[in-house]
Amino acid sequence: MNTRSGLILVVFGLLAAVAHPAAAQAPRDNNFTALAGAHLQEAQGEDDPVKAAEAYERGLRVSLDGIESDPDNSQSYFHAGVAYIGLRDYAKADSMLDIAEEMHPEYHEQTDLFRENGWIQAYNDGIGAMEEGDWNAAINQFSMANLVFDRRPEAYLNLGSSYANQGELESSMEAYGEAVTRIDLPENQDRDEAELARWQSYKVTAWLNSAQILVSLERPADAITYLEQILEIDPENQDAKTNLAVAMAASGQGGDATGIYEDIIQSPESNHIDLYNAGVGLYQAENYAMAVRAFEAALQKSPMFRDALQNVTQALAQAAREDETLWDRMPEYTGKLVEMDPHNELAFQLHGIALARTGSSDEAVALDEKRQALSFVIESLQLQPAGEGIRVVGAFVNRTMEQGVSTTLRFTFYDSAGDALGTADAEVVAPAQEMAEVFRVEFQGSAGVSGYSYEVIGS
Repeated sequence: MNTRSGLILVVFGLLAAVAHPAAAQAPRDNNFTALAGAHLQEAQGEDDPVKAAEAYERGLRVSLDGIESDPDNSQSYFHAGVAYIGLRDYAKADSMLDIAEEMHPEYHEQTDLFRENGWIQAYNDGIGAMEEGDWNAAINQFSMANLVFDRRPEAYLNLGSSYANQGELESSMEAYGEAVTRIDLPENQDRDEAELARWQSYKVTAWLNSAQILVSLERPADAITYLEQILEIDPENQDAKTNLAVAMAASGQGGDATGIYEDIIQSPESNHIDLYNAGVGLYQAENYAMAVRAFEAALQKSPMFRDALQNVTQALAQAAREDETLWDRMPEYTGKLVEMDPHNELAFQLHGIALARTGSSDEAVALDEKRQALSFVIESLQLQPAGEGIRVVGAFVNRTMEQGVSTTLRFTFYDSAGDALGTADAEVVAPAQEMAEVFRVEFQGSAGVSGYSYEVIGS
């Protein structure tokens, strides 16, 4: 709301300064337009950005003088708009070009070219801000790109992504919707066929991201609509199938999604994330046996996928209530989970249950004694993107350590084959006993990371 008010004030200020120019005025050459045109031409031919900005400033000053001298001459507004684009002041550029177009509608062919050049400039600046993780700057740049030229979808797509990274989910969905609207604009249909085909693929991106947001907002029924639209135009879209199954489970239609889940589990195109998400949906639908299949398939694709490993043990424990033979498969998974996550209390409990159920009672008792002797536990581990890298976030809960003692956790990151890619350390200072300390550890070069483990290397 504040941004919108600010823009309105700028527009009114400009209109007041130019004394309400008359409409439908053909451009006229005069000393101001000739000199401004020369400065703008100089700016556009200058490779040095500092010198180019200085030339744009000169062209702008002359154009504003021209507007003051002859407020009915549309050419001076046109020149001022071009200068403002060069100076990256897109709100004022849009206002000036609006006036020029209103006074002389034939200007649209020229102003569209300059507007789209301004869009490219702001869009690229927005991409740079995204790469630096500056989401506020990215939102501003993509918004300015859309302000100066409102007929392309790409800035709206990235605006949606930037809003999502800021947690502004409703604004994110609105931006994705605007992207889809731009793709089918009649005035865009004369663009290059390859570009139009690429834009059509952006619809899938916008609908898929919107659906994921809706599920997170606990509106899965609305998400289903978007996902079904994707499958109408791309019936084999694996992401849409996976997310549709999750949305159906979240909306209480998990039983109806069984066929979709089966396709995901059987498809060689499903990656470990697709299979994991299918397992989560099946678990939520209380189809535990099929959830086990999904999580096991995820582990076949990525054997060091810690989350899938923990979930398959929990799904097995549930499924074994109906089929006790499944207990025999559990110790292999729970034992590996304890190795990968050696201060995870839940892992100890699950492994203890598995050992007890398979006749290894003495081992289960020894394991429980080891669990009780843990001086700290690690909870709530999450793998998250972090710029060009990746991070693990978790909670260090102090049980018996002296407050202030430092512990180093060394995390190893793995690719989908289970091969180590590298390590990163997290040094955690123990909080007061029974209190938690959140920690983060980042690993650069995240391409291919699909799993992690940790070990304690010092305390």
